[in-house]
Amino acid sequence: MIGNPTPKFAYGGTINLRYKNLELGIDLGGVYGNQVFRNWGGTESPFQRVNYAAFKMNRWTGPGTSNWDPILAQDHRINYEASTYNLEDGSYFRLRNVQVAYNLTGAFLTRAHIKNLRAFLNVQNSKTWKNNSGYTSEFGGSAISFGVDNAGGAIPVVSTIGLNVTF
Repeated sequence: MIGNPTPKFAYGGTINLRYKNLELGIDLGGVYGNQVFRNWGGTESPFQRVNYAAFKMNRWTGPGTSNWDPILAQDHRINYEASTYNLEDGSYFRLRNVQVAYNLTGAFLTRAHIKNLRAFLNVQNSKTWKNNSGYTSEFGGSAISFGVDNAGGAIPVVSTIGLNVTF
């Protein structure tokens, strides 16, 4: 058994600011002290893949070259076994949600029998700071594959524009 997918601690927080009719809400979160097992870019045979990650360009090609990224050759099968080579830092910090809103006021709202009119822009997962080479550092999984990066998809950035009307 190598590595530890369980973070030493998880953290998060929210910031809510209001100035006159303008609102700003920020939700932050992350984890520290865990490791991710990268199950791609090192455990597969070079003849089973047609494209490699950019870091494979720095692989070992002879004396004086990389001493970390192994040679890509079918006769060096030991290089494709799971090892500490596949462990990466799983710590990350994510800007999970940012919302900017403006509450409209004025006589025209009263004439239209509107109590409140609020326009907003919301962005989810806008930025993640991480140290691993995958799309994300956030991996769940089952009891036997917790914390394993199987080259899964990225967490999408979702933008929403909206209008809340209260009559």
